[in-house]
Amino acid sequence: FYLARNIIEKYYVPTYNRHMEKQLIKISVRALVEFILQSGDLDNRTASADREAMQMGARLHRKIQRQMGSRYTPEVTLKYNTEKTFLYEVQKESASAVCGIEKPGKPGVRVPECIRPSVERLRFDLTLPEDRLTKVTLYFPWSDFRSGREAWIRFLDRNGKELTGSRRIWSIRDGAFVSCEAAGTLSLEIVNPRWWHKESGRVAGIFFDRGSRSGFRLSQSGAYLKFLGLDEKEPGKWIGRFGSLGYLLPGLGEKKLDRNISCVLRNDDVKDRLVWPEGVRRYSYRMRPILPDGASSGTDNIQIAFNVLSMQEDPVTIANLPGRMPGFVNYNSSDYEFALNKVASEYGGGTEIWRLQVPDGVRKHFYPRQPKAPWEGAVKNGSLVIVYKNETRFVEAAIPWNEIPLVKKQMEEGKTVKFSFRVNDDGAAPLDFGKDRAVTRKAGYTFHPDWKTNWTNEIEFRFEP
Repeated sequence: FYLARNIIEKYYVPTYNRHMEKQLIKISVRALVEFILQSGDLDNRTASADREAMQMGARLHRKIQRQMGSRYTPEVTLKYNTEKTFLYEVQKESASAVCGIEKPGKPGVRVPECIRPSVERLRFDLTLPEDRLTKVTLYFPWSDFRSGREAWIRFLDRNGKELTGSRRIWSIRDGAFVSCEAAGTLSLEIVNPRWWHKESGRVAGIFFDRGSRSGFRLSQSGAYLKFLGLDEKEPGKWIGRFGSLGYLLPGLGEKKLDRNISCVLRNDDVKDRLVWPEGVRRYSYRMRPILPDGASSGTDNIQIAFNVLSMQEDPVTIANLPGRMPGFVNYNSSDYEFALNKVASEYGGGTEIWRLQVPDGVRKHFYPRQPKAPWEGAVKNGSLVIVYKNETRFVEAAIPWNEIPLVKKQMEEGKTVKFSFRVNDDGAAPLDFGKDRAVTRKAGYTFHPDWKTNWTNEIEFRFEP
């Protein structure tokens, strides 16, 4: 009924049959098909396919690939050659009213168009007169010197050899004209080392003016270059100041050059083929696997840790280097660590107490690619109960003494034991028992993983009789 009603409402064309005198509805086949295809399938589950059939298909695919011979490469991976690729994209500078470049023929009228390296670098190939110097100026339209934008300019001859040292462009306030004097055949490369910064490495124009006539000598490769410096006065205003012999504004697509000057903005797309080394087994891993500590994968669990041995007694890590006071750098503040986990139903359900650290064990994070340690795994003969009631989690665990013999020894000798715990809450900020305590500090290896904030395990407890 719902489908029919919507078709009638959308594609209603009333007509009448002379003999039956009843209203009919005319719907084109195309309109009907388009409407039905818009509805899709209500069952969008990805696991509905037969898993065994998919695995069989994968095995047959690999079998066919093995039969193709030694020269056949089943998968080819390509990677940009960052030293030979010169791709760019046109962008717009948001603060064009401050640092935008002037539009040709319209002094004072700024435009936001500029270019930025798509991969890592831009390149201008220049052919300049050899009997005199030509002043070459690049304009970088950067607003807000605190934004972290950066670029390096490399000056190369026709063979790719540097004519002079690279120049770093950094912390300019609203834009800068960067000038040099050059002659012969050479190239200017603008390298963006901060490729992840969406505004870093932007260039708005290159300009040419007359330079000196003497005092230079071409290199064997037929080029000469001398760096002049930066001009941050009146950013973006070039008309009447630069470009008397021509200019190229790549963001606007505007170009006007003297007949003795050539300027080519390269647009090279070079990819290298990556070949897997012979005799090296291929592996495939999940980017973010579920690790047993629970904190790294954002699950709902509890981590507990005991600190028994002093820093000097630790059998694996060095407490401090000679001449350094203890605790000056991060140190291992837990000898035993366990994760109290609830196991997902697809992995058998129930609960587990996972052993994360032992006193003489090398610290690891239990990635699938890591070799298995003799001591790692779930605690045997332990007991763990996790109950959720009224939006509250109740956890009770019993760990055998043979799992924590040094803790038992401290108890038998009437000594204290340092203990801490962390409550992980589905990726939200964890509750760390040692946070902001007088005897703890933000450092050390108390809980897994190492890249999350840890508070040292230094709070002492005494056993009650």
